[in-house]
Amino acid sequence: MKVRYIAFLLLVSMIASLTACTSITETADDEVREFTAEVCDSVIAADYDFFEENSVLDEKKDRDVEDQLDVFYDNDMWDKSQKKISDYIRSTLTYEIDYNSAFASHARKEGEIDVYFKHVDYLGLFKSGKAENAKEYYKLLKDYDQTVETKVHITFVMERRHWELADYEKIFVDLFTWKDFHYDFCVDYSNFIKKTSWAHDYDSGSGNQFENVIYIEFDVKTDGKDLAKDCYYEVFFNDDQEPLYQGEFVDDTFYGDTYYALYNGYLLNNGEYLDSGTYTFVCYDFNDNEFWRESCDVTKSSSSSSGSGSGSSMSSNNIVFGDSEFYDYYISSGWYITNSDFIEYDLWFDLPSNKNYDVYFELYNTDGELVYTSDMFEAKSTSSYVELTVEAADTSVDSLSVVECIIVYDSAGNMILSDFK
Repeated sequence: MKVRYIAFLLLVSMIASLTACTSITETADDEVREFTAEVCDSVIAADYDFFEENSVLDEKKDRDVEDQLDVFYDNDMWDKSQKKISDYIRSTLTYEIDYNSAFASHARKEGEIDVYFKHVDYLGLFKSGKAENAKEYYKLLKDYDQTVETKVHITFVMERRHWELADYEKIFVDLFTWKDFHYDFCVDYSNFIKKTSWAHDYDSGSGNQFENVIYIEFDVKTDGKDLAKDCYYEVFFNDDQEPLYQGEFVDDTFYGDTYYALYNGYLLNNGEYLDSGTYTFVCYDFNDNEFWRESCDVTKSSSSSSGSGSGSSMSSNNIVFGDSEFYDYYISSGWYITNSDFIEYDLWFDLPSNKNYDVYFELYNTDGELVYTSDMFEAKSTSSYVELTVEAADTSVDSLSVVECIIVYDSAGNMILSDFK
């Protein structure tokens, strides 16, 4: 009997223990559910104080919550019409909490939940082209009943027995997509284009005709409109419906208000010259509206191949590579222009996003004597090549015809390559 009594007590103890654990988990989930409702209400109300008091600050960034939220709530940087539009969009926010997605643990001090926010479909209305100015757009927006839904995953941590937001920034980045939207009504970029042209190597063709090339460059000169900031382009081959390539315009700082669109087929063509055919560059504004298109014709000789280490009409006879890590991104290089007064050596590359390199070069004459050391040139990740140039007047020799070798270095002095003419 005593044994049965002890067994009964052990069973009761186990049940009580399991019940207690379940109760704690359910309580944590409920706490997160209740806290999520406060978070969502504070998002809609733009309540600075709530996020200041209930967020885990990232001390490494050395910025407080208000600094982070300024970009979403503080509209001083906008004109009055855009502020009015933004405030209205935020006023249409509603939310639905997915209570079944809640998970929280007191023991792990972590929690998470999904919330579905809805707001007026400002982008759909804008792309419809029904509004010609901000005032008209705002009026139409107030009567617009189409909405879009965004799922936001919210995470929490427990600090001093109180749930706090673990990643408050993500809520606004995922949700407030209209904060930096361009309200540039009825701008036809074609009205700002003054001139277009195709860039050629010295013997690759003329006009819109190219022969034996690995890349095509299309240049656009505008009257004050920044294509690099607001626009993009696609390249189509013959009658194909799908583009070969989509890219962003690059600001040519040497020529004012000039932007170039580049199709570097080297990476996609295994080093071969571009196939014969018609290549069409189609330009779009930031709302995906086409505003310009132009085509060029390319011819590839059946026996031609660009070969490793050379590109287009550039010449390269003897390249030796150094130990610079830039080699990992190197595509091709070669002498582009060489005469007694001017030299241009082009270095082609494929750099990862936001990784730029400073490079410089030295020129040597036929006797192996150093005749020139350049300043730094920036190889940018937003471009595909850099032009290394020099005029005879800037060197220690009267004529650049004596130059036989170039050595290119990275900013740390590591050799990228040497090349003999």
